[in-house]
Amino acid sequence: MQNTSLIAGLSLAVLAGCGGTGINKYGGLDTDTTVDGNGPVTTAITIAAGDMIDDLEDGDGQILDVGGRIGYWFTFNDGSAGGEQSPAENTDFIPGPGGADGSSFAAHTSGSGFVEWGAGMSFDFNNPGSSKDVIDASSFTGIAFKAKGNATIYVAVGTRAVTSEAYGGTCIPGSGDGTGCDDAHGQYFELSDDTWQQYALDFSQIQQGAWGQPFPFEADQVMSMQFEAAEGVDFDIWVDEIGFY
Repeated sequence: MQNTSLIAGLSLAVLAGCGGTGINKYGGLDTDTTVDGNGPVTTAITIAAGDMIDDLEDGDGQILDVGGRIGYWFTFNDGSAGGEQSPAENTDFIPGPGGADGSSFAAHTSGSGFVEWGAGMSFDFNNPGSSKDVIDASSFTGIAFKAKGNATIYVAVGTRAVTSEAYGGTCIPGSGDGTGCDDAHGQYFELSDDTWQQYALDFSQIQQGAWGQPFPFEADQVMSMQFEAAEGVDFDIWVDEIGFY
């Protein structure tokens, strides 16, 4: 069972981190922004058992308890009036039936009506429910995952430096150049509606969205991962087989 009170707090962090209309917490930009540098599609990456973050096959909302990682999936959105998302924000995350390569489950969210900055799903790497901390991913090149869906999504990795102090990070909203926190490093991926494909999020290629406080990416300070659709999109996103490579 997920800690719904904790997840509620994390979801509020999404709203608190907004940088304004058309700009979201995790660095994705509005639908008027040109999408450049879509992440690569690959079939070549094999994830070792100890490096698998989550294959969803246990059918619950917790990532795999492997390699000292512990965390829970949750959904988030901009709170637009009339917006609808499944699983609903601040509820237990239940994987959807039918995963990649004939497997049983995958992370799934769908919805519409979000007009400020969008919606998505996320998990923490080191959050047992009482505190949020980092993991050291510096020995890896990046994170591979399989996905399908009807939208271009922004996939990002949050580090301690970009995360607000209120949620375990060191970023102070309004400090430095006066911009917000939670502008996580990521990349866009254009999904195939009907076909599972493997994608590679290479740590050397990811960048911030340039709307929040700037920080270098620190792979030894990783806290979270997000999969997000922009505002104005009727989205249906499936993600599976997420792991370090």
